[in-house]
Amino acid sequence: MDRGQEQIGERVLAQAAAIFSARSDVGATELLRAVERLDFEQTEDGYRTSTNWHDYYWAAVFYIDVVDVPSFDDEVLDHLLPTVAEVAGQNGRPDVDRILVKPALRDPDVNWRQALEAGQPLALLRPDDVRTGEGKRARITEVTRMRLFDTLRLQNVDWSGRMEEPDFLKRIFDLDAFASYDPRFTTAEGDIYQHRVNNYDWEDDWVFTDDRFGLNRGPVLQP
Repeated sequence: MDRGQEQIGERVLAQAAAIFSARSDVGATELLRAVERLDFEQTEDGYRTSTNWHDYYWAAVFYIDVVDVPSFDDEVLDHLLPTVAEVAGQNGRPDVDRILVKPALRDPDVNWRQALEAGQPLALLRPDDVRTGEGKRARITEVTRMRLFDTLRLQNVDWSGRMEEPDFLKRIFDLDAFASYDPRFTTAEGDIYQHRVNNYDWEDDWVFTDDRFGLNRGPVLQP
């Protein structure tokens, strides 16, 4: 894609995101943030214009991280299409009648030539990916993370299992290193115990948005 088309794609993404944001459509706004680039691809479906010229429809092609592909199902694309098509037309790309989703290719390892010569597999991954226990790399993006949280909320999953929440969190975080939101306590352990065990007056999903733990920012996995 040449630089001019890349700029059009970025402008369409930005303007569509601004429209959804103005409508308080947070879900659509976050989904568009996951699109790494937007290209336009001529489809095979032809039609006749009013002057009897043969012309073609265009597809808006979302290139996204492979882990986010399930987030862009048919229902989501149907929701995004009218706004994306309208903005594309305003930017000189009329007749957009569909959205296609394709996985974005990873930037290759800088040592790919040496890797080929040595018979090693190429790591077609970006520096912000993180290593899993199997030696492979994986990344949890913001969109996927939020959809996971939404699923846990909708299914009323007890994220701490059989343990009380402060005890569960102490296995992962040093709660004494986090400040308390409640002035009656000096550290996070005190206010969590007070509001989730004694009073039970925090929402069940409080931990997903608590800035002290940063679960809504990630990365969830560590190298």
